[in-house]
Amino acid sequence: MSTGTAQDTPASSWRSQTNLLQLVFTNDYHKFPTPHVTRSEHAQQVMKSHIGCDLLLDSNGIVFPIHSAWALCGPAADWMVLSLFLGTPSKQFTIPFPAFSPIIVDRFVNFLYLGTYQRHIEGEISNIGHAQNKPDTPYNDATQKMKSVRFHLEMIKFAEFLEYPALIDTAYVKLIEQLLMRSRFDPKAMKDFVTWTFGSAKICIDKDGLLKHLIVTAAIAHEYKRWDKRVLNAFLDLIQDNLEFLGYLNNAKEKHKKILKETLEQKQTERQNRTNKKRAKVEE
Repeated sequence: MSTGTAQDTPASSWRSQTNLLQLVFTNDYHKFPTPHVTRSEHAQQVMKSHIGCDLLLDSNGIVFPIHSAWALCGPAADWMVLSLFLGTPSKQFTIPFPAFSPIIVDRFVNFLYLGTYQRHIEGEISNIGHAQNKPDTPYNDATQKMKSVRFHLEMIKFAEFLEYPALIDTAYVKLIEQLLMRSRFDPKAMKDFVTWTFGSAKICIDKDGLLKHLIVTAAIAHEYKRWDKRVLNAFLDLIQDNLEFLGYLNNAKEKHKKILKETLEQKQTERQNRTNKKRAKVEE
């Protein structure tokens, strides 16, 4: 049984378990990519490619191929606008995605243009925002009542299918925010996260093991910052048969024992300070 470790390469340093724990317990951590950075990197790649270029700009015989869609909402001159529309393809090519929910594909389209996506669409009659023929009522499938963590894992699964690293990173950041920065989960929810990430029921391929490290970090964060002993024991009872997860958990605690020890000492100091303050008030 492998307990693997993700390499802390420059490309993955912000996703490394060390960085995740520093996020939870300190203020010294690598920042995550923003939608602005994602859009900029995407634009750079599109600009380098001539695939799909449908408009040529000619300056004294020097020709610059561009994608007309990327110039929309830019130049306002009438002649330029007419040139852009003349570049519209006469035939559309359809790529089917029968194995993925329209909700997932809809959020992917949102990501293509904005560098991010929303779990829910507010203020829409339909929960599909970008389809040409979107339904007049909410689309009902397995994603409708799906927990946010599960939904973001499904987005990563789709991104793995597309081999789209930027979308994986975007969904991964949303998981970090959900698991480490915003929410407090009970043992049953955390057990579900373990099941979705470890073993035969896992949702994503997760070839680098980064999702495994994220779920382990979330469990450690809850143990050290959110759960008392009783709740922790309830969680350990639920996952006692998941030996792969327990292996990752024990390895992570051993590898990062310094920062965890400092966290425990800080908690003990804070607890003692609170006790001293209460005692001082009573003595007054």
